[in-house]
Amino acid sequence: MQVRISAPPPAGYRVVRQEVTPDKVRIAGPESHVVSIDAAETDAIDLSAMTRTSAMRVDAFVSDPQVRLESSPIVTVKLTIEKTGNTK
Repeated sequence: MQVRISAPPPAGYRVVRQEVTPDKVRIAGPESHVVSIDAAETDAIDLSAMTRTSAMRVDAFVSDPQVRLESSPIVTVKLTIEKTGNTK
């Protein structure tokens, strides 16, 4: 599962860990298409206002229209966000 980020955290913060539950989804479709899928992706998440660890429910999908998710398209993404460096 690949977490897509549309905007990074504010200056002075960084993502130190990403957890997705479930971490795998079942897909189906023509074999020639299924074998070319490396990972399902999440909807893009905007982190521009996040300054602390957060969890959110987002949709997962695969980019090939011939391939569909057999399991629930809803996943929970937990992003651990920490301050970078020292502040004075």
